Amino acid sequence: MGRGLDSFDAYSWRSLLQAMEILVCAPRHAEALRLADGLEAAGARATIAQDQEIALDRALRRAYAIVVLTLDEGAEPAAPLRRKLAEDGTRLVLLASEERHDALRSAVPEAAVAARRISDRDLVLFLVKTADE
Repeated sequence: MGRGLDSFDAYSWRSLLQAMEILVCAPRHAEALRLADGLEAAGARATIAQDQEIALDRALRRAYAIVVLTLDEGAEPAAPLRRKLAEDGTRLVLLASEERHDALRSAVPEAAVAARRISDRDLVLFLVKTADE
């Protein structure tokens, strides 16, 4: 039975997101750094924004392949940011508490939704749409 890659051990982790520009928008600096470090370990070039207004400003200045947006309770992606990402064909990934996933999938159908507490490894695998072994 074929499973794609037989082992990530025989494959370069650093090549999974090689040279992809990814914008990480997280209000908590430590969380933003953790996410950015995990993405960079997989080869991405990560930029950090502390809020959606700054994220929109960054998106107006540079094209990103993916925007990872962490959402506090009750927060949703801002309409101007969503429009800009849609115009650019940028993939939007929302990290939120699991009890919000269904509501976010309905409200923001263009976004992929994952757990806010996702591990660095699982986030990379989620972005490349690959299951762990």
